[in-house]
Amino acid sequence: MKALALLAALFAFPASAQNVACGPLVAVAAFLERQHGESVVATGLMSGAVLHVLVNPETRTWTILAVTPDGLACGLASGEAMEFAAPVKKGKRS
Repeated sequence: MKALALLAALFAFPASAQNVACGPLVAVAAFLERQHGESVVATGLMSGAVLHVLVNPETRTWTILAVTPDGLACGLASGEAMEFAAPVKKGKRS
């Protein structure tokens, strides 16, 4: 229950006002799905972790998590008004 209260506090404020909070990926992802309707739309490797981008396509809220190899997810940023750019076609980069 404490973990959910910590997660609620993390995602209740704009990204610029957040302190980094962490929890098990399963719990964090379930909380974001339940509270914000967000699910993973992209992942990428970063130094020592995997970056997860979660988005609610209807409300356009988003959250970025860093997930360690042992499954600890830490919120890096969250916000609203997510827009997706068209994919860059091979050989068409500017």
